[in-house]
Amino acid sequence: AASNEDSTASSVRITAFRALTGLHPPGGSAWPASQSAFYLFAMHELLTANSRDASLTQLQRTLSQALVYIELPQVVSALRNVVSDAGLLSDLTGRVMEMAAGEVVAGRHPTPAVSLDWILDQLVAAWTGANAKAEKELQELFVRADDNGDGALRVPRERCLVRHTVY
Repeated sequence: AASNEDSTASSVRITAFRALTGLHPPGGSAWPASQSAFYLFAMHELLTANSRDASLTQLQRTLSQALVYIELPQVVSALRNVVSDAGLLSDLTGRVMEMAAGEVVAGRHPTPAVSLDWILDQLVAAWTGANAKAEKELQELFVRADDNGDGALRVPRERCLVRHTVY
């Protein structure tokens, strides 16, 4: 069972790497740059939450492991740095605590911890959902502001003057 988990973890990282670089992305296209940056930021926060002086060699060694577990306090600390929405932070923290307890019960880890791949998957899914929601809200705002329905927003002349004066 352990070798199956190891190959799954490696597969997740390889798929993520390919999607980030565009080498062989799922669905035929690379992740948007902002999503790639978020993924890498989250990974960095998770791996260095308790050791800000971690060297590149230590990070490389950690990432080369087949299955990397992050201890519960380190995950919670990283979540606080990565997630600003209180409701989402609470939801993710609850899921992390449940998964970490399950890892102990299942005998996969001696202390409450979650795999790096699992938490990154959770974070990217949450980030993608939040981005989709924000994009939908912006679209709705645009539609409301498009007073004549022509798909273009007009800025009143006095606002143009203010903008040119300020900038």
